[in-house]
Amino acid sequence: MRLLWKIILPVFVLVIGGALFAFFLLTKREPIRKPVIITPATVTVIAAQPQTRRVNISTQGLVQARATSALGAEVGGRVLWVRPDLATGVLVNAGDELLRIDDTDYLAAAAEAEAQLAIRQKELAEEQSEASRAAREWSAIGTGEPSDLVLRKPQLNAVKARIAAAEAALMKAKNDITRTVVRAPYKARIERKAIDLGSRVSPGSELLSLQAADVYEVVMPVTLDQLRYLSLPLRGEVLANGPSVTFSATMSDTVVTWPGRVVRTEAGLNAQTRMLQVIARIEQPDDGSVHALMTGLFVSAYITGIEVEHAVELPLTVLQADDTIFIFRASDGASDSHNGVVQLRKTTVIERDETTVLLRGDLQQGDLVISSRVSGIRDGMNVKRDLVKPILESKGKTP
Repeated sequence: MRLLWKIILPVFVLVIGGALFAFFLLTKREPIRKPVIITPATVTVIAAQPQTRRVNISTQGLVQARATSALGAEVGGRVLWVRPDLATGVLVNAGDELLRIDDTDYLAAAAEAEAQLAIRQKELAEEQSEASRAAREWSAIGTGEPSDLVLRKPQLNAVKARIAAAEAALMKAKNDITRTVVRAPYKARIERKAIDLGSRVSPGSELLSLQAADVYEVVMPVTLDQLRYLSLPLRGEVLANGPSVTFSATMSDTVVTWPGRVVRTEAGLNAQTRMLQVIARIEQPDDGSVHALMTGLFVSAYITGIEVEHAVELPLTVLQADDTIFIFRASDGASDSHNGVVQLRKTTVIERDETTVLLRGDLQQGDLVISSRVSGIRDGMNVKRDLVKPILESKGKTP
């Protein structure tokens, strides 16, 4: 009996379990399937407004003197007088007397040259008299054409040559006297002083080193992409009225600006940066209307470029990593104009700063450019427009 229960009980449990499984399988209810609703991302847009803009190229550079000169002695001697305030950094004007060299020997040389010239002039008068007498004698007793030697022409030419040499010697002596006074060739600042009162100098000795202070130059790097927006001399021309430049620098917590103009470019690209070096000049008038400059000052620069048509200024947030932007386009047939899709547009960036970007591309008046950052945004993606931002105030728009 016990063996029978061991066989029958498992079979009974299996039969009851199978029956229950079949019952539940036949009586189960189908789950209610609800449609999956995908909520599109919400974007902020700004209306594009193409316009004509004058492009300003931002760059920078170091101020340097337009010229530096090492003044050397043209004559030798002892320095007898030096300008009292002659020292490094002092400003001197063109023609200012800087120092004098002892001219005693040169005054004596000039007197000797004048004496020699007087002697030669006397010889010329005597020779001319002899030549006239020879011509008269030949006319009286001679026949045929007289030779040059008879008329004393070689002797006359020799005396004239000696007079020319005496005149040249006198001119040199007078020039040497003038050269004993050293003057500033242009408005400049003293960079280095190599002599002082009592110093003995010889021809070629360095006296002073000067930096021009009437005009300063700034060398500014410009990329090849920026060149398309600038009217620059690329064939070695020097421009009298080149593109205007506004320079600025912070001095004593005050932003100081200087006006300038591009005058030329260097011969080739910089080997390290592959950029073109542009040279601009800043005038320093004597009336003090322009703030004083100093060499070595680092300045920011804005070069006035050409006018660009169909340029659009937008917030920097519209720009993607590859200089593309996304446009909001309302869905076809959509009753709600706030629903639409994303369209990708390629653009060319003209200039950018910390908050805005100026670009050109396939943009029409009123196109809605997506200005908000959306994770995973892509071409053709469904989005919902939140609002239209006001158009940016134009900076540099031409009238």
